[in-house]
Amino acid sequence: MIITVNELRQLKNTPNSGYDKIKVEFLFHSNKLEGSTFTKENLEKYLKEQVIEGSHAVDDVFETINSTKLFDFVVDTLGQPLDEKLLMDFNQMLMKNTRNQEWGFAGKWKKIPNHILGASEKLVLAQPH
Repeated sequence: MIITVNELRQLKNTPNSGYDKIKVEFLFHSNKLEGSTFTKENLEKYLKEQVIEGSHAVDDVFETINSTKLFDFVVDTLGQPLDEKLLMDFNQMLMKNTRNQEWGFAGKWKKIPNHILGASEKLVLAQPH
């Protein structure tokens, strides 16, 4: 199913719509790729009750909370030109209150190459700009 920008915004502003289900599905899979320990149930509980269940690293908690706010912001800014400032705003929002913000990495281009924990071979991933 394809949802247009206008339909997604209408869902966002309609109580009891499917917006939160879409949000949970997107965030669960997106955050899981980044190593999040949140389950779909954890995300749903947070969105409905602002309660964090389970055992999670502090950065995982903040990144998950931030990602729920960032999802809404992305929906609100759909259609705007995707420029460097908007990308950095997205990253700043996602990294708020995390060690990356504390270390000065939030809202900036990456400075350290990515790696996959537990990978048996050296894989070359996204490199700093």
